[in-house]
Amino acid sequence: MKNIIASILMLLICCNANAEEKKGRNKKKPINIYYSAPLSTARDLAGNLELRESIYKFSKGKYNIILPQEEVTLSKKFNFAVQNSASRDEIKKTARDIDIQTIFEADGIIVNMDRKIPNVGVVAEFFINRCLDKPAILFKTDAYHDKLDSGNINENSGQTKAGPWSIMLNYYPKTVVSLLDSPSIHTNCVKDAKDGSASEIQKCLMEKTTQQLITELEQIDFSQKVDEKTMIGCAKIFNFEYPYKNVS
Repeated sequence: MKNIIASILMLLICCNANAEEKKGRNKKKPINIYYSAPLSTARDLAGNLELRESIYKFSKGKYNIILPQEEVTLSKKFNFAVQNSASRDEIKKTARDIDIQTIFEADGIIVNMDRKIPNVGVVAEFFINRCLDKPAILFKTDAYHDKLDSGNINENSGQTKAGPWSIMLNYYPKTVVSLLDSPSIHTNCVKDAKDGSASEIQKCLMEKTTQQLITELEQIDFSQKVDEKTMIGCAKIFNFEYPYKNVS
């Protein structure tokens, strides 16, 4: 009798292990999106973190947002350079190379185009991504944009053909321009807030922002991979070692 019970238990354990293994095989890997955004203030850094968590949550893990602020600060090579008194130029080059490698490895990019003149760093990262011919979303959330200067906007998604910045940043393939009317959304969030607390209004704003970005992401084909020749060519243009040694 004991042998029969032991056999049944072993069978159940094996079946459960096989089911877990199959579940693991069927689980799709998340699509990794590099989030190119300003990193100057505490508000910038906190907002980037909040957006990453919100997109991952509402997309049910489909989209994983990669933040340069973490890729650099958590990098062993960057910390090694700092701790071993590398020159200022060496430290800067290391940080830059980590960002470039992360863009090379990502499936696409979201570029935060906020402020009257977009951050120089995010524009550079956009063109690294463009060289690789990967999908991009140019995303603007602030009050500076003028709908009259932004082409024909899709009122449902905020999508437009061109953004309210230099024309040299517009009309690229595999690039979506998406504008979010944050002041109007904020007004509606304030009206809809049950207790009127700042946390409730902030949560509403973040959810609306997340919903628009996920809508844009869902329309993009991330299945195409960059060929080796393109990777090598772009690496030469941006003075980046490829195939690269592990700079993380």
